Amino acid sequence: MKFAWKIFFTACALLVFSLGLGSFLLVNASFQNMLSSRRDAALEKAESLRLSYQALLAADQLLSTHLAYSYGLGGEGEARILEENPFPAALEAGQQGSRLVQGEGGQVTFQVVLPLSTPDGQTLFLESREDFSDIYQLRRRSQAASCLVMAGVCLVSGGLLFWFSRRLTRPLGRLARAAALLGEGDYSRRAPEDSSTLETAALARVFNRMADQVESQMAELREESRRREEFVANFTHELKTPLTSIIGYADLMRTFELEAPQRREYSDFIYREGTRLESLSLHLMELIVLGKADAPTARVPARTLFEGARRSLAPLLEREKIQLFVDYEDALLLADAQLIQTLLYNLADNARKAMEGPLRQILLQGRYVEEGYRLTVSDTGRGIPADQLGRITEPFYMVDKSRARRQGGAGLGLALCQRIALLHGSRLEFLSKPGEGTAVSCTLPLAEDSPAPQSPAGPDGSHAGADISPAPDSPAPGASDFPAAGAPDSQGSRPDSSPEVCP
Repeated sequence: MKFAWKIFFTACALLVFSLGLGSFLLVNASFQNMLSSRRDAALEKAESLRLSYQALLAADQLLSTHLAYSYGLGGEGEARILEENPFPAALEAGQQGSRLVQGEGGQVTFQVVLPLSTPDGQTLFLESREDFSDIYQLRRRSQAASCLVMAGVCLVSGGLLFWFSRRLTRPLGRLARAAALLGEGDYSRRAPEDSSTLETAALARVFNRMADQVESQMAELREESRRREEFVANFTHELKTPLTSIIGYADLMRTFELEAPQRREYSDFIYREGTRLESLSLHLMELIVLGKADAPTARVPARTLFEGARRSLAPLLEREKIQLFVDYEDALLLADAQLIQTLLYNLADNARKAMEGPLRQILLQGRYVEEGYRLTVSDTGRGIPADQLGRITEPFYMVDKSRARRQGGAGLGLALCQRIALLHGSRLEFLSKPGEGTAVSCTLPLAEDSPAPQSPAGPDGSHAGADISPAPDSPAPGASDFPAAGAPDSQGSRPDSSPEVCP
């Protein structure tokens, strides 16, 4: 049964019961009051008549006895003298007996009997009767009238109750329909919050908040499913391309007798593609491990991270004649040193692959910020289009796939760096201008005993690193060279600059 019908029938039952009980009590109280008044009046009349007879008997026995036997009451009542008591119980002098006598046709008579003593010692009984049928008829008419009134009230009230119950439960019905549509997959469905009661309005708001969460989570699940499908497709493609080349060149070397230079060329290609497959498998393994582990943080000096990155990058950048500048403030960080060095190396390696043109510079920078300690890797490369910044941390996503594959990339470096940043409670932040360069930053927590911020000095012992492989005519980096690094001031220190983070 619907909730509205339950409310309606319950309210109607309570209304009928209340009205019936109230009308019964009211009619019965009125009847009892009227009956009591008429009984008292009849008793007073009978007592007055008894006193009159008693006085007559005392004055003249013969006359009084004759009058007593022949005296009658006119109107609705009558009185007579009886020699025997009509009541089963004995009545002594001064006592009285009364009762209601039910006659034929619904007639009701009130009977009163009083004892009388004659001068000769004989006991007579004075009986008076009065008709009370009108009182009972009035009660029956009152009961009938109350039933009619109750029926009318129930009819009108029933209509009002039906309207009220439907209005009261309408928001619940709309909420139920919204929940059903939500269960069928319509996650944009919301329940109206314009209810007439605070409780149902609050319930609708709670439901809508739940629906918002469900819609958001379903969108995340769809996006995650899309990414997984894209990941599998990209992974398959990344495996298929080098394997096809390796199998093709190996088949050529197996089938034909090749000259030494040609055989060496094919072997080099097979070696390069095999190396790329090995790098791909290692990066995937690191992603899987980082996705299931927590970073064991420890107190790490910033100097250790930056100098370690400088040493690791020196041979790679020297071969390609790229200048590396290191500029950091002394600090103690809470981090996993090996993972952060991996992050710096991968970001710098991505910056290396983005180089084009005569200005080939990379800056590793460390600065105190309000949130902690910010690591920034800036370059003067080709930059990244703004519409692709939101996806560059997805596995296998590459802005220029053909160029990335030629350089041995698999599209996993930034995904790995993002995972490392997340393990340290941070995220990668990007600032990029096509044709000018890119800056990638993340913020690490500071140790409690980290030294106070100090601006790094210039030539007199600063931490600003010299370039690793300077070209003879290459200028020092300035403010316009790196998107997220400030230019040296007149004292030789580099002011802190907080780049605007692109979404």
